[in-house]
Amino acid sequence: MSYVDDSDTYEEDIDDLPEDVDNEFKTVEEYDPFEASLMMGAQFQQLVNIYESSSSAFPPLRRIPYRESTYSGLDWVNELLAGNPRRFKDAMGINQCHFTILCDEIKRAGFHPKRRQTKIGIEESVAIFLHTIKGHQRQRFAAETFRKSGETISRHCHKVINALCYLASDYIRPPDFNRVAPWIRNNRNLYPYFKDCIGAIDGTITWVPEGQQGSYRCRKGYLAQNVMLACDFDLKFTFVLAGWEGSANNARIFNQTLSDPRYNFPYPPPGKLNMTRLKCYTVV
Repeated sequence: MSYVDDSDTYEEDIDDLPEDVDNEFKTVEEYDPFEASLMMGAQFQQLVNIYESSSSAFPPLRRIPYRESTYSGLDWVNELLAGNPRRFKDAMGINQCHFTILCDEIKRAGFHPKRRQTKIGIEESVAIFLHTIKGHQRQRFAAETFRKSGETISRHCHKVINALCYLASDYIRPPDFNRVAPWIRNNRNLYPYFKDCIGAIDGTITWVPEGQQGSYRCRKGYLAQNVMLACDFDLKFTFVLAGWEGSANNARIFNQTLSDPRYNFPYPPPGKLNMTRLKCYTVV
């Protein structure tokens, strides 16, 4: 590709201008002060005319509150607490009694101190969290339900999650291996044959965020985590291990958990059993 040098042509065009045409630009200092002030005034008047014409054609937008309902999220929570138990469970996933106990436990743990500047109480915070995870709600829908911003919904969900993680060690812990579960002791078909059986181990599939998909596609075709759970015959969790990819085999997770001391698996004493559904009963 070649370029044409037109500098000579440009100089010729300037030379062809009439002599009475001033082809030189003046600097600010070269202008007469009175002449300069007139020019600035004229330019300012032009700007004013442009602004007035645009204002008449496009009137300024009126600020409209995004959420102006007088019915707050706390009002909705109080209505559920005082209403039908089935409606409350459909919205939160638990009943009113368990909801109150959970709020009291979080208060006891000190994760929601009572301060005057706190506009959202513990009951509304827990309700935000439960309602969001119960129906796989997006933050935008939860924000509309509770009349809060998306940032507020996210912040209080994380507050409750941190509180539950702190309280997990108080509830998810190894059972008393010397105790025979009443469910077995009082059943003549099970006792004494299963008196040394302490619980069951199984796996479940949970969804994962889109940003962490990778190898989380399970054998059923969707993206999930493979979570191993252990519970006793009182239906209380005694061990939870989350984080494995959905494509991981149950037997691999189980054997890795037993062999890796980092998982702190609660080994039962000799002679005790743990039933699993890893295609067979496994003696631990």
